[in-house]
Amino acid sequence: MPGVVRVPVAGPAPEGIGIASSGGYGFTEAVLAQNDGHHRVFGVLAASLRATRWLSIGGRLDGRYDVHTDASGQKDDGFVGDPRLFLRAGWSIDDGWRLGAQLGLWMPGRNAPSMDLNASSLDMLALATYGGESSPVTLATHAGFRLDNSGKSAPDAAVISRADRLALGVSDFNAVLLGIGAVTRLGARTELLTEGTWDLLVGKGAPSVFASPLRIAGGARFALNAEKSTRLQLMLDVSPGSRPSMESGQPLVPVEPRAAVMLSFTARLGMPRAPAPLHESLKQAEAPVKAPPPRLATLRGRVVDEQRKSLPGAKVTVTTTTGEKRETIADDDGTFAMPDLTPGEIDLEIKADAHLPSRVHMVLGASQMDPVETPLSRALPQGQIRGNVRDPRGRPVAARIRIDPLGTELPCDSHGNFRVDVAPGDYQVVVRAPGFVEQHRKILVDKDGVVLLNVDLRGGR
Repeated sequence: MPGVVRVPVAGPAPEGIGIASSGGYGFTEAVLAQNDGHHRVFGVLAASLRATRWLSIGGRLDGRYDVHTDASGQKDDGFVGDPRLFLRAGWSIDDGWRLGAQLGLWMPGRNAPSMDLNASSLDMLALATYGGESSPVTLATHAGFRLDNSGKSAPDAAVISRADRLALGVSDFNAVLLGIGAVTRLGARTELLTEGTWDLLVGKGAPSVFASPLRIAGGARFALNAEKSTRLQLMLDVSPGSRPSMESGQPLVPVEPRAAVMLSFTARLGMPRAPAPLHESLKQAEAPVKAPPPRLATLRGRVVDEQRKSLPGAKVTVTTTTGEKRETIADDDGTFAMPDLTPGEIDLEIKADAHLPSRVHMVLGASQMDPVETPLSRALPQGQIRGNVRDPRGRPVAARIRIDPLGTELPCDSHGNFRVDVAPGDYQVVVRAPGFVEQHRKILVDKDGVVLLNVDLRGGR
């Protein structure tokens, strides 16, 4: 099932059957005060099946071989095999969010492999994921609870050696399950993986939160083909927390290897579609044969100025006769490409800073067209007229201003100020206010210039 490493990725179930296999090695430093060391070789076989678009079912068999040595050279070893079952549901939400839930059933046994239903433990997780396959980064998190009965698979814990207590991996405590991870994509086939998970043991006599299983993992995943149906994954896992007591008579507590490395292989096999019901088949047989879809075209072009120099960053917009609108940005050399357009009439609009926009109506053929070169004229530099209108006593007047020959009219603000942007040229400013004599001012606005007018109105009809 999709995930970072241990943190599940929520969302609709992927199509087909998924299979996975992994193996690795883990080491735990001396925890029994005997200059001892604990070595673990482990492997996993797993498979999943999409039951519906939102539901998938999975099964997994975890197996490991543990060897414990001490300063005297004595060795204690043994096998552990645990079967697990999973149900995961997931849905897509707007704005890139996906939510889900997962149930996991763990059935440890006394011998490898075996199952003890009385020791069955249930994991219940709520899942949240942001980002998808096309996103540069996918963030995933989970929170939940483990109803842990695994300690019942070792009823003779009081006589089990400390080395075996370390190797069993079962617990006498329930746990709050927390996890967060990220998938960062580097190119088309490579992903970097980072995550942290924490199983906080709870209940009377539980060890401290820092002695609960804490794992930090990092590594990379590589797709072996363009469809990404087969992948290799290499991970390094560390457990930085403190260690609980392994003394006889103490409750059983899981202890993760201090450091572990794991290599995994995953594959997804496509599933054939189920045959349609008979009445659906008859409908399809009676339906008229649809014409093949039209070939799609690619519009290519280059945006330049009046001297045929490239205009990078220009915004290119295409609108089809059906109202479909597509946008792109010109590259550093002014070129652009817009693939998968339906052939036919289109409106092409191009905008660039400090230039007048260009609008072209054209017909796009079924085959790729030769690049279209679109020159943009430079926009005229803007000028500005600013002013202040007052009465003979120096008080602001709420006058109205008209700019001829443009015919633009605007009011003064409460302080008698006005401002208007215009192109360079000759203008006449007309100032009117009730109870005052109308004034006319002729002005010249230079390129990138600002003309300041102080208008004193005289009283009159």
